Amino acid sequence: MKLGVIIQGPLISFGQGPNDSIGGFGTLDTILGNSTFICKKGLPYIVSTWSPSNVQEQHIIDALRDANVSLTHILSPKILTQTIDTSSTTAY
Repeated sequence: MKLGVIIQGPLISFGQGPNDSIGGFGTLDTILGNSTFICKKGLPYIVSTWSPSNVQEQHIIDALRDANVSLTHILSPKILTQTIDTSSTTAY
């Protein structure tokens, strides 16, 4: 079995706990640190995030590419707008 790592999430996070930030927490240093750690372990990895929606996010994408980080991005996730009836759901 071959192992690999997927680093997935937003480029700017408004976080929780120590990363709670009204202006957003840029994840660039965290992603670069994690990718360095993963490479030292000899594991392949890819960073998966959403397409940039502002200049700050585009700068992070550019910096990751400049650092030769394996990167893919998708369109922004869809926001659930449909109400789900959970009244008949059985919990196990």
